[in-house]
Amino acid sequence: MSDILNSTDDITRSREMYKLLAENINDVIWVYNVSIDKLTYISPSVLRLRGFTVEEALKENLLESLMQRRKSCLD
Repeated sequence: MSDILNSTDDITRSREMYKLLAENINDVIWVYNVSIDKLTYISPSVLRLRGFTVEEALKENLLESLMQRRKSCLD
């Protein structure tokens, strides 16, 4: 039983550290679920770097977003 509790504590600590990192990093972290063809997580830094809230960025189509970024770099 104590092994299960220790594992749960380890998972909780790991999630807390990941959250701290994701909320304070300068780069955007995103998670894309290939099975459902959808972004499932974007870090809050997306607002600072792209001007979109997390909610707005999650509504974007990943391919269209990448193509817009590429086009703006070529202009």
